[in-house]
Amino acid sequence: MQTSARDDKPLSGKVAVVTGASSGIGAAISRQLAAAGAKVAMAARRENLLKEIQDEISKEGGVALAVKCDVTNRAEVKELIQHTESTLGPVDILVNNAGIWVIRCMKNLHEEEWDQQVDVNIKGVLNCIGAVISGMCERKRGHIVNMSSQNGKTVIPLVGIAVYTGSKFFVEGMSRTIRQEVCKDGVRVTCIQPGEVETP
Repeated sequence: MQTSARDDKPLSGKVAVVTGASSGIGAAISRQLAAAGAKVAMAARRENLLKEIQDEISKEGGVALAVKCDVTNRAEVKELIQHTESTLGPVDILVNNAGIWVIRCMKNLHEEEWDQQVDVNIKGVLNCIGAVISGMCERKRGHIVNMSSQNGKTVIPLVGIAVYTGSKFFVEGMSRTIRQEVCKDGVRVTCIQPGEVETP
Protein backbone atom coordinates (compact mmCIF):
# COMPACT_ATOMS: atom_id res chain seq x y z
CA MET A 1 0.00 0.00 0.00
CA GLN A 2 1.36 3.41 -0.94
CA THR A 3 1.84 6.05 1.72
CA SER A 4 0.56 9.50 0.81
CA ALA A 5 2.55 12.65 1.49
CA ARG A 6 -0.17 13.61 3.95
CA ASP A 7 0.32 10.38 5.90
CA ASP A 8 4.08 10.85 5.86
CA LYS A 9 3.83 14.46 7.06
CA PRO A 10 0.56 14.65 9.01
CA LEU A 11 1.35 18.15 10.32
CA SER A 12 2.34 19.62 6.97
CA GLY A 13 1.44 23.30 6.85
CA LYS A 14 0.91 23.59 10.59
CA VAL A 15 2.81 26.08 12.75
CA ALA A 16 3.92 25.04 16.23
CA VAL A 17 5.50 26.93 19.12
CA VAL A 18 7.45 24.94 21.70
CA THR A 19 8.75 26.53 24.89
CA GLY A 20 11.63 25.12 26.89
CA ALA A 21 12.89 23.78 23.57
CA SER A 22 16.65 23.98 24.09
CA SER A 23 17.02 20.53 25.67
CA GLY A 24 15.25 17.45 26.99
CA ILE A 25 11.57 16.95 26.25
CA GLY A 26 11.20 20.30 24.49
CA ALA A 27 14.03 19.59 22.06
CA ALA A 28 12.64 16.11 21.33
CA ILE A 29 9.13 17.48 20.74
CA SER A 30 10.51 20.13 18.38
CA ARG A 31 12.36 17.51 16.33
CA GLN A 32 9.30 15.25 16.12
CA LEU A 33 6.96 18.07 15.14
CA ALA A 34 9.35 19.11 12.39
CA ALA A 35 9.67 15.51 11.21
CA ALA A 36 5.87 15.38 10.98
CA GLY A 37 5.90 18.42 8.70
CA ALA A 38 5.18 21.28 11.08
CA LYS A 39 7.04 24.56 10.97
CA VAL A 40 8.40 24.92 14.49
CA ALA A 41 9.27 28.02 16.49
CA MET A 42 11.50 26.93 19.35
CA ALA A 43 11.68 29.20 22.38
CA ALA A 44 14.04 29.14 25.35
CA ARG A 45 16.60 31.32 27.09
CA ARG A 46 19.63 29.39 25.78
CA GLU A 47 19.72 30.66 22.23
CA ASN A 48 22.96 28.86 21.33
CA LEU A 49 21.35 25.46 21.98
CA LEU A 50 18.25 26.46 20.04
CA LYS A 51 20.42 27.35 17.05
CA GLU A 52 22.03 23.91 17.14
CA ILE A 53 18.64 22.19 17.07
CA GLN A 54 17.46 24.55 14.34
CA ASP A 55 20.45 23.54 12.22
CA GLU A 56 19.71 19.84 12.82
CA ILE A 57 16.11 20.26 11.72
CA SER A 58 17.10 22.29 8.66
CA LYS A 59 19.59 19.61 7.58
CA GLU A 60 16.74 17.08 7.74
CA GLY A 61 14.65 19.26 5.45
CA GLY A 62 12.45 20.74 8.16
CA VAL A 63 11.57 24.32 8.99
CA ALA A 64 12.51 25.71 12.40
CA LEU A 65 12.89 29.11 13.99
CA ALA A 66 15.03 29.71 17.07
CA VAL A 67 13.74 32.50 19.31
CA LYS A 68 15.30 33.55 22.59
CA CYS A 69 12.46 34.04 25.03
CA ASP A 70 11.87 34.08 28.77
CA VAL A 71 8.30 32.85 29.29
CA THR A 72 8.03 34.80 32.54
CA ASN A 73 8.35 38.02 30.54
CA ARG A 74 4.96 38.78 29.00
CA ALA A 75 6.39 41.25 26.49
CA GLU A 76 8.91 38.68 25.24
CA VAL A 77 6.17 36.07 24.87
CA LYS A 78 4.03 38.46 22.82
CA GLU A 79 7.06 39.23 20.67
CA LEU A 80 7.70 35.48 20.24
CA ILE A 81 4.18 34.91 18.91
CA GLN A 82 4.24 38.00 16.70
CA HIS A 83 7.60 37.01 15.22
CA THR A 84 6.43 33.44 14.69
CA GLU A 85 3.23 34.47 12.94
CA SER A 86 4.92 37.05 10.73
CA THR A 87 7.62 34.53 9.74
CA LEU A 88 5.88 31.14 9.70
CA GLY A 89 2.15 31.86 9.84
CA PRO A 90 -0.65 31.67 12.43
CA VAL A 91 0.08 29.42 15.38
CA ASP A 92 -1.81 26.11 15.23
CA ILE A 93 -0.04 24.29 18.07
CA LEU A 94 1.36 25.60 21.35
CA VAL A 95 3.43 23.29 23.53
CA ASN A 96 3.94 24.78 26.99
CA ASN A 97 6.98 22.79 28.02
CA ALA A 98 9.14 25.28 29.92
CA GLY A 99 9.37 24.38 33.59
CA ILE A 100 11.72 24.26 36.57
CA TRP A 101 11.86 22.64 39.97
CA VAL A 102 13.82 23.18 43.14
CA ILE A 103 14.15 20.39 45.70
CA ARG A 104 14.12 22.03 49.11
CA CYS A 105 11.83 21.72 52.13
CA MET A 106 9.53 24.69 52.66
CA LYS A 107 11.21 25.60 55.93
CA ASN A 108 14.47 26.06 54.02
CA LEU A 109 13.07 27.33 50.73
CA HIS A 110 14.11 30.84 49.80
CA GLU A 111 11.43 33.20 48.50
CA GLU A 112 13.23 33.71 45.21
CA GLU A 113 13.20 29.95 44.63
CA TRP A 114 9.46 29.61 45.00
CA ASP A 115 9.00 32.78 42.95
CA GLN A 116 11.01 31.19 40.14
CA GLN A 117 8.87 28.05 40.13
CA VAL A 118 5.60 29.96 40.26
CA ASP A 119 6.75 32.41 37.58
CA VAL A 120 7.88 29.74 35.10
CA ASN A 121 5.50 26.88 35.83
CA ILE A 122 2.35 28.94 36.28
CA LYS A 123 2.73 32.48 34.94
CA GLY A 124 4.83 31.30 31.99
CA VAL A 125 2.09 28.91 30.91
CA LEU A 126 -0.56 31.60 31.27
CA ASN A 127 1.53 34.13 29.34
CA CYS A 128 1.87 31.77 26.39
CA ILE A 129 -1.77 30.71 26.37
CA GLY A 130 -2.85 34.32 26.61
CA ALA A 131 -0.75 35.21 23.57
CA VAL A 132 -2.34 32.61 21.25
CA ILE A 133 -5.80 31.73 22.49
CA SER A 134 -7.76 34.62 20.95
CA GLY A 135 -6.30 33.94 17.51
CA MET A 136 -6.99 30.22 17.77
CA CYS A 137 -10.61 30.85 18.77
CA GLU A 138 -11.10 33.32 15.92
CA ARG A 139 -9.71 30.80 13.41
CA LYS A 140 -11.77 28.00 14.99
CA ARG A 141 -8.76 25.73 15.26
CA GLY A 142 -5.75 25.14 17.45
CA HIS A 143 -4.21 22.77 19.95
CA ILE A 144 -2.69 23.82 23.27
CA VAL A 145 -0.50 21.20 24.94
CA ASN A 146 0.47 21.83 28.55
CA MET A 147 3.24 19.77 30.11
CA SER A 148 2.31 18.95 33.67
CA SER A 149 3.93 16.10 35.59
CA GLN A 150 3.04 12.94 37.43
CA ASN A 151 3.27 15.29 40.41
CA GLY A 152 0.26 17.14 39.04
CA LYS A 153 -1.92 14.06 39.44
CA THR A 154 -0.75 12.70 42.76
CA VAL A 155 1.61 13.59 45.59
CA ILE A 156 4.66 11.36 45.30
CA PRO A 157 6.85 10.45 48.30
CA LEU A 158 9.64 12.92 47.57
CA VAL A 159 10.36 15.53 50.21
CA GLY A 160 11.12 19.08 49.11
CA ILE A 161 8.91 19.61 46.05
CA ALA A 162 5.84 21.25 47.59
CA VAL A 163 5.91 24.36 45.40
CA TYR A 164 6.70 22.39 42.25
CA THR A 165 3.89 19.93 42.95
CA GLY A 166 1.46 22.75 43.64
CA SER A 167 2.39 24.44 40.37
CA LYS A 168 1.69 21.25 38.43
CA PHE A 169 -1.67 20.73 40.15
CA PHE A 170 -2.45 24.25 38.93
CA VAL A 171 -1.57 23.31 35.35
CA GLU A 172 -3.89 20.30 35.58
CA GLY A 173 -6.86 22.26 36.89
CA MET A 174 -6.32 25.22 34.60
CA SER A 175 -6.04 22.96 31.54
CA ARG A 176 -9.33 21.22 32.30
CA THR A 177 -11.12 24.51 32.84
CA ILE A 178 -9.78 26.20 29.71
CA ARG A 179 -10.71 23.08 27.72
CA GLN A 180 -14.34 23.68 28.69
CA GLU A 181 -14.09 27.33 27.65
CA VAL A 182 -12.65 26.82 24.16
CA CYS A 183 -13.94 23.44 22.98
CA LYS A 184 -16.90 25.15 21.29
CA ASP A 185 -14.41 27.24 19.30
CA GLY A 186 -12.62 24.22 17.84
CA VAL A 187 -9.59 24.56 20.10
CA ARG A 188 -8.25 21.50 21.91
CA VAL A 189 -6.38 21.53 25.22
CA THR A 190 -4.24 18.57 26.24
CA CYS A 191 -2.39 18.10 29.51
CA ILE A 192 0.47 15.60 29.63
CA GLN A 193 1.94 14.10 32.80
CA PRO A 194 5.42 12.72 32.09
CA GLY A 195 7.33 10.83 34.74
CA GLU A 196 10.94 11.40 35.66
CA VAL A 197 13.09 12.36 32.67
CA GLU A 198 16.84 12.87 32.62
CA THR A 199 17.47 16.22 30.97
CA PRO A 200 21.01 17.30 30.07
